[in-house]
Amino acid sequence: MESKQNTQLRLKYADLKNRRDLADVARMEIELNLELRPRFKFDFSDSKAFEERIRGIKNVNKSTRIIIAHMAYSTETPAGYVEYFLNKKFNTVDGRLLYVYPEFRRMGVGSALVKAREEEARQGKYSSVKIDARAEVEPFFRENGFTRPVAGSPFMIYNLR
Repeated sequence: MESKQNTQLRLKYADLKNRRDLADVARMEIELNLELRPRFKFDFSDSKAFEERIRGIKNVNKSTRIIIAHMAYSTETPAGYVEYFLNKKFNTVDGRLLYVYPEFRRMGVGSALVKAREEEARQGKYSSVKIDARAEVEPFFRENGFTRPVAGSPFMIYNLR
């Protein structure tokens, strides 16, 4: 059997008209909230609450992009996703969410998602990618070329120029 570390990633834009893509993104968004917020509770068997979350994702702003990563050996389960907003007013790409399932961490999934977002920003001639980074994920973003513009700022920037 092929090891996870030697497996290729497959990245694709989420099709917000595709039920499976919507469900995958909703599930990952909920998992992210469960991980970050100890008081956050969600019952996956509550289909009404899950459908509400799907509706919220389906109705995102037209400038929002979502990329889903799948490992080549696991096309059923996504490995992670990144959600971002193309901010034409400030000529930036604003990061919203980045999540990688724990079993796929330290395998290049997060970095591949960050690079895909940067590539779209370059192609669109945006000046930078901006993210809101918690202290515990700052080393990951620094490894991927981001810096804090001002000490103590909640934002990190990746300049494209």
